[in-house]
Amino acid sequence: MSKLYVFGDSYSTPDFCVDPKDSWWGLLAKEHDLPVSNYSWPGNNIDSIQHIIVSSKDMFNKDDVVVIGIPPVERITTFEAGTPSHQVIGFDNTLTRISTLEIPVHQGLKQATTHEMEKSTILAFSWVWQEAKILKDMIILSHWLESVVSNHLIVNLSVPFQPPGGMPTISYLQQQVLENKKMTIFSDTYYSINENVHVPVDFDTFGWHGHHGPAGNKLWYDTALKGLL
Repeated sequence: MSKLYVFGDSYSTPDFCVDPKDSWWGLLAKEHDLPVSNYSWPGNNIDSIQHIIVSSKDMFNKDDVVVIGIPPVERITTFEAGTPSHQVIGFDNTLTRISTLEIPVHQGLKQATTHEMEKSTILAFSWVWQEAKILKDMIILSHWLESVVSNHLIVNLSVPFQPPGGMPTISYLQQQVLENKKMTIFSDTYYSINENVHVPVDFDTFGWHGHHGPAGNKLWYDTALKGLL
C-alpha cells in the first residue's frame, strides 16, 4: 500500500497547535487516502531532512509519496556524539496514531538557529548563499526522488525565498526551481498565505511566524497544495 512520508519542522509536527486530521499534511493524506509516516519536529532544518531521506532510501516503495516542508533557512545542523535521535510518528489512513519509532540515522545530529551560534559564525552567515545552497540541494534531491518514489512535493513552510532575478550566483538555480512543478518555494508558503489573514494560535509568542489551527492549515492546503499530487 502506498504511504505518505512527511518531512518538516514544527509547522508539520503532529499535534503541534492542530490535530493531525486538521493539519495541512493530514488533509493531503485524506485527499489520497494514505497512511502517514511523519518525520517532523520543532527546530528541524533542511540538512537534517535531506540526510534522513537519502540515508533511508531503502524504506521507500516506488508507489510512495514524499512531501518535504522547507523550514526557516537560518538553521544549521551540527554533530555531537551521544545526541539522541528524534522519532517518526506513524498514522493509518484514518490519521489514527499507530506507531512511534526512533530514527537511527539521525543519532548525533543537532539543529541550531543563528541566534544560538557564536558571533564568528553569525558574521559569516549569508542569507543569499544559504538560500542558494538550499535551492541547489532541493534541485538535486527532486531529481533523485523521481527515481525512488512515484510522486513528491517540495514546499516552503516559512518566509518565501527572495524572488528570481537577482545575482547570477543564485538566479540560475532560481530558474530551475521555477521550472520544476514539484516545488513551491518563492510564494504561497504556509507562512505567507496566512500572514495578516489567520492569526496563529501562539501569536503572543511567535507573532506571524507562529503556528496555525484548523483554519490556517486548511487555507494553505486549499490555496497551495490541493490537487498537486
